[in-house]
Amino acid sequence: MDKQQRFQDTKEEFFQGSEVLRKTNRYFPLKVAGLYLLIGFLWIAFSDQAVEGILRNREQIARVHTLKGWFYVGVTAVLLYGLIKGNQRGMKNLYARLVKNYEELETLHEELISTEEDLEEKYKTLEENQKNLRVLKERYQLALEGSKDGLWDWNVKTDQFLFTKPEELLGYRDTEGVRRQRDWLNLIHPEDHDRVKRRMDEYLRGEAHSYESEYRIRNHKGNYLWILSKGKGIWDGEGRPLRVCGSHTNITEKKIQEKRIETMAYYDSTTKVPNRFWLGEYLEGQLKTGRKEEKVAVFLIDLDNFKKVNDILTHEMGDQFLMDIAKRLQSKLKKGEILTRFGGDEFVVVKTGDPDQRSIHATGSRILDILKEKSTVKGYQFLITGSIGIAVYPEHGGDKDTLLQNADAAMYEAKKGGRDRIRFYTREVNEKIREDIILESDLRKALEDKEFIIQIQPLVQVTTGRIIGGEALLRWNHKTKGRISPAEFISVAEDTGIIVPIGERVFKEVCDFTKTLMNQGILPVPVSVNLAVPQILHSGLLDSIHSVLKESDLEKPLLEVEITESVIMNNLDYAVTIMNNIRSMGVKVALDDFGTGYSSLSYLKNLPIDKLKIDKSFIDDIVASDSEQAIVKSVIDMAKSLGIETVAEGIEMKEQWEILRKYGCDVGQGYYMYRPMDLEDFREVLEKQMNG
Repeated sequence: MDKQQRFQDTKEEFFQGSEVLRKTNRYFPLKVAGLYLLIGFLWIAFSDQAVEGILRNREQIARVHTLKGWFYVGVTAVLLYGLIKGNQRGMKNLYARLVKNYEELETLHEELISTEEDLEEKYKTLEENQKNLRVLKERYQLALEGSKDGLWDWNVKTDQFLFTKPEELLGYRDTEGVRRQRDWLNLIHPEDHDRVKRRMDEYLRGEAHSYESEYRIRNHKGNYLWILSKGKGIWDGEGRPLRVCGSHTNITEKKIQEKRIETMAYYDSTTKVPNRFWLGEYLEGQLKTGRKEEKVAVFLIDLDNFKKVNDILTHEMGDQFLMDIAKRLQSKLKKGEILTRFGGDEFVVVKTGDPDQRSIHATGSRILDILKEKSTVKGYQFLITGSIGIAVYPEHGGDKDTLLQNADAAMYEAKKGGRDRIRFYTREVNEKIREDIILESDLRKALEDKEFIIQIQPLVQVTTGRIIGGEALLRWNHKTKGRISPAEFISVAEDTGIIVPIGERVFKEVCDFTKTLMNQGILPVPVSVNLAVPQILHSGLLDSIHSVLKESDLEKPLLEVEITESVIMNNLDYAVTIMNNIRSMGVKVALDDFGTGYSSLSYLKNLPIDKLKIDKSFIDDIVASDSEQAIVKSVIDMAKSLGIETVAEGIEMKEQWEILRKYGCDVGQGYYMYRPMDLEDFREVLEKQMNG
């Protein structure tokens, strides 16, 4: 029984008992008095008549009356005693009940007070909880309204689909048109649709702990934004899904950031094409998914002499040039061909689709043609070539690292072969690379051990036959291999940059030799030193020449430099600047190997040169070919009109000499007059000429 009900019942019983006790105490004297009067009246009325009817003797009657009186007193006393005693017993029982009821009331009262206190505490707690719930509800509402999250509810049985924030999420004023889950699916990007549906099906089949999917969805403008959808489901007793509820979060900005990070990680910031990290993963994927017999060709492209663009101009212009190269290559690649930037001035093209040897070679040739197109950057025109090494999966390597390494080896061999060409990887190429690595190491040791020597080939005045100059030629006396031809080591020295310190030493030794001749009283002649591409591009070239001239302390510079035509024409503006700076020191400049590059006679007037050296290829056929004679004569005539001295290289026969003298060539150089000779021999020739 409920405590409150018990309290009410006990309380009612207590009041009833109290009322009985009150009434009893109130009427008990009247009852006693009435009973006494009644008995007395009946006793007197009936007992006297009975005695007088029975007895006639007055004395007996008097005695009987006396006994009768005592009897009355005794009987009434007994009755009164019984009445009072019964009343007292009833009063006692009633009092005991009242006391018990009171005690129960007191206990129940205490319990009720305790219960009331508990209820009051619980009420306060409930009130506090309700307050906190209101605060939380307000916070949740504010958070929900302030966030980009929306809620959704899908009734699996009816396909009814509800979602909040239609305007904030998709730009719709309400959910009109999106009443079913299939309506929502129709808004999902076609590329994501099947994946999203598959994820939900997997979750409903119990194959996933929860539903979660990222996908693109179309807004009211027709644009796609990214959302993260999460949800949890409710199942009936038989394990059938009833409904799925969850949230939608707009993660478009996050996806943009992820794309930006991915671009930074996998795309080249300058050219915007994929970088070597992307290339590595792409190649791995192609080699794993492709069949063993399907070929994959890797073209490693190196831009010939690109370093000069950065060194001549600025890195910014170099970057713009790379951007132009990448744009041209990208626009002209065909299906199955992917362009990536490998680093620096190197690009890699991957050709898939099981190409044959013919198509691979055709692709390489097409790339070379694209590279040779002129590029214009900020008014500067660049004409550049490329060297391409090709490695083909699976014959040249079964993994990406081996393919790239072998393509690099083939590219290096293409450079060694003269640049602007294609080389397929072969075992011989790999062996050549190994030899070049050994050669590079030996070159560095040779520089330290002073194994390089200088020879000079005299330059002879055609009209008089006198030596008027010389060309310094580098020779290498290897301590174990003996004399090594320049054709074997010069290209390696240029590619590795070792030519720069070697060139500085040549400058110094030539100037020291000239100073020694003067100190010995021998009339010196100008000696020219060839400048290789890395030397011209080196930022310390001018300082190095100036320092050598200052240390030699010559009355006038007897040092000349030769720059090949191809170096000048690859970057005319920079070359002109360098040549002007060199000439400002009093050093004459000769254009070497004229006729082997891209220049024409019309360019000569723009070049600050003192001498023009006609390449040996024209001199070789000058006797037998009228056309070659005509070309040489035109060059000599043009140079004379510009005040430029002409030098014919590679004269090996008297007939060549006579033709050149007839056409007015100024200077000749070749085996017909003198072979290259050691410094001491050159000194003796000069001394003999001076004394003769």
